[in-house]
Amino acid sequence: MGYDAATIGNHEFDNGIGDIAKYYGNMRANKICSNYDLTGTPCEGIFQPYVIKHVGDKRVAFIGINISPKGLIADKCLGSLQYHDATTVALKLSEYLKTSGLADRVVMVSHIGYNYTDTSESDVAIARKSRYIDLIIGGHSHTLIDSNGDKHLVANADGRMIPIVQAGKYGKNMCQIDIDLATGNTDYRLISVDATRDAWANRFTALKQWLKPFDDEVHRVMTLRIATSARAMSNSELTYLPNFVCDAVTEIIAERWGKVDFAIMNRGGIRQPLPKGDIAEGMITSMLPFDNKLVVLRIKGSDLINALEVMTRRRGDAVSRQLDIKFRDHSIVWAKLNGKPIDADKYYTMVTVDY
Repeated sequence: MGYDAATIGNHEFDNGIGDIAKYYGNMRANKICSNYDLTGTPCEGIFQPYVIKHVGDKRVAFIGINISPKGLIADKCLGSLQYHDATTVALKLSEYLKTSGLADRVVMVSHIGYNYTDTSESDVAIARKSRYIDLIIGGHSHTLIDSNGDKHLVANADGRMIPIVQAGKYGKNMCQIDIDLATGNTDYRLISVDATRDAWANRFTALKQWLKPFDDEVHRVMTLRIATSARAMSNSELTYLPNFVCDAVTEIIAERWGKVDFAIMNRGGIRQPLPKGDIAEGMITSMLPFDNKLVVLRIKGSDLINALEVMTRRRGDAVSRQLDIKFRDHSIVWAKLNGKPIDADKYYTMVTVDY
């Protein structure tokens, strides 16, 4: 498709680091990954810490900054990968590329998220501390950054405004950034990916023929009705769908394994809402796209209470109907299981996902 450079995100590890080597090994774009040490993994030798592109008489360096695996990637999927602090690597590598004369401009391609208040690892945090990065192309947080908004430009350590761009989610937009390599000035716009592009795309008959078997299968699963929903259900915080999924998981485990006390799932694994009316197979696949496995485990009441407190600070995750939680200002007022207070010393049986 003509990409010049690409880096990796946390969900590409879902099937293990070997799958990343398999697919990225065939990619013709430059593979950049600056803060993962991949020595001894299947990806060793596939990724570079940076790549330099010659554009006219200027040299543009691209670096790839990746997220901390902790809490986001299962240990079994990492192999012997070693993580190095994203901010430290981004600042030191960009300084080296500029001061050594290897690059006139440095572009950071990242998968760490736009901005988080509870961590220094973000595009905004790195931009504020940097002196040598000229442009940040970000991902992970699914932030839609408009060129007219206050998210686009961030002052760096020298007061220079650094552009940060990100295209949101669901493939609805693409970013176009034109950069003046002499001055560093940028012109940024979002391009909507919608039906207005169809006439242009339909000219490529060979591509349409190649896509047809895939398109036919997608159409089949997206139209195969398997259920009916009495209401529209959102997958956002404190709404019906996450808890509905946990109820369904509890019933499935009861049928196939045995009764459990409750279910908990992370809301981030439920990716799409469900509409009112007919529900197609493809909607369920889109709603739960990850190949997670269900895990039954025993948990002490005190640990369960701690987990619920974390969930309230995250503004809620998914729980089954057996759990009844009241919270105020991100703190638990009380938590009950099957109508009774949770016993800190008792062990309970729960089902969750291996992620």
